[in-house]
Amino acid sequence: MFEDDHDQLGEIKFVYCTEFLIQNLYPGVTEEDVNTFRRKLNRIGDCVLVVGDLALVKVHVHTNEPGKALNYGVTLGELVNLKVENMIQQRRDKASEQQDKKNGPPKASGILTVSVGEGFDAIFHDLGVDQIVAGGQTMNPSIEDISGGIARINAKSVFVFPNNGNVILAAQQAAGLASDKHVYVIPTKNVAMGIAGIIAYQETASDEENVKNMEEAAQRVRTGTVTYAVRDSVIDKLKIKEGDILGLHNGKVDVKGSNPENVAKELMRKIVTEDDELITVYYGNDVTQEKAQTLTDDLAEQFADCDVEMHKGGQPLYYYLISVE
Repeated sequence: MFEDDHDQLGEIKFVYCTEFLIQNLYPGVTEEDVNTFRRKLNRIGDCVLVVGDLALVKVHVHTNEPGKALNYGVTLGELVNLKVENMIQQRRDKASEQQDKKNGPPKASGILTVSVGEGFDAIFHDLGVDQIVAGGQTMNPSIEDISGGIARINAKSVFVFPNNGNVILAAQQAAGLASDKHVYVIPTKNVAMGIAGIIAYQETASDEENVKNMEEAAQRVRTGTVTYAVRDSVIDKLKIKEGDILGLHNGKVDVKGSNPENVAKELMRKIVTEDDELITVYYGNDVTQEKAQTLTDDLAEQFADCDVEMHKGGQPLYYYLISVE
């Protein structure tokens, strides 16, 4: 992916990653004002994140109008920790850095991950992943695809995140083909587990420490997915008709219905516990940002003790992938 950044530059619709905090909200500002602010951001960009309460609000948005986002925010309270970054320039810098790394001595370790949509590609890119292998419509890249990605990473050790139970074996076989570096497969079964594992990676840690920390972080994530039935069937005495919307918890059908958002909310009622702190909604190709935002707002209201985030996953087949930590 990183060897052909010209293609990637063309995919950036909103250039400026804009982040800030709103503190000391003005008297009279209400939760509805904050919701209105969120809707305004959705009209001028994507990857919108507005979380917090009337004491402090954290804001993140990708937009071509960062000034307008700041103007919206300043009507609610004081702005602090402002950051506006040009993501196209970041891509250029990343491409240059990758080329320098390829031509220079190998670094200690690198990361390869399998991804299933442009939104997840962007997330993994932001996390500093060295190589991204496209899972494609089937979400099952070949051994050759993974092996080639491993070979392109100029590092002594490589950590591989298959992000699909069906890809773990292929990743392990690809790892066995690498004779010039140590390759470790972290057995992640979905992209949410992969993200959690990659966040736990530390450059200064030993390979063994990283493997332990990344596996533990990935296993802490519980996931729910919302998809549709492709045929009539019976699963655990549950009669399913073609086209039914299905909610799966860790791969097992727990909920069925006719509306993806309603199924997602019912699924979360079964998954989320009082000990959980974060719910992350990744919406797929067949879901509009507006519907995903409505679901996110509903979950934030339903689980008031949790932070609820929303990201575009762009994944095929699944309306939603939702992680709970």
